[in-house]
Amino acid sequence: MQVIVVSGGTATGKTTIARQLSDKLGYPVLCKDDIKDKLFAESSFKPGLRHWHHFEKKALNRFYKKFGEYIQNRQSVIVESNFHHKDAVQLHGIIGNSTYREIYCKAHGWAVIKRYIKRNESGNRHKGHHDRVWYLGVILFNTFGPITHAWNPPMMADATMRLELDTTKFSDLNYAEIIDFIK
Repeated sequence: MQVIVVSGGTATGKTTIARQLSDKLGYPVLCKDDIKDKLFAESSFKPGLRHWHHFEKKALNRFYKKFGEYIQNRQSVIVESNFHHKDAVQLHGIIGNSTYREIYCKAHGWAVIKRYIKRNESGNRHKGHHDRVWYLGVILFNTFGPITHAWNPPMMADATMRLELDTTKFSDLNYAEIIDFIK
């Protein structure tokens, strides 16, 4: 069984990387935003901004439950989200003694901003995410954030188990090297 945790900040290519690895390795991929999209679709009320935290918490609970099922069944899986430090305890509790690898995605400046806006404007992302509300924050962080503080730091303290990917240009990624790291 292999567990691959794909993490990183907003619009750094986490979902793209996770889905590519799923296609190449044949492992299922579990993405928190996919679960959140289903919750938005199932909801009997319009997911307004004031309900955003409700959907986030419910999506994380479902994510952790499904992740736990993969681990309990000893099934390889790729999990993806913009994990925060508070998520590390929960993730480590589910993973237990299982071996896992973290792929930490990071991208720089305008690449992130352009991806973020393009993703929202494509119409493929559920409006319940309210991405437009966060435009200014994404722009400010990606302009000044690297100078002031770290956001979505890697989940694993042991850097030998982490591969940090610069996803600023997807064309520069070498999936053979990524898969070698996993194996």
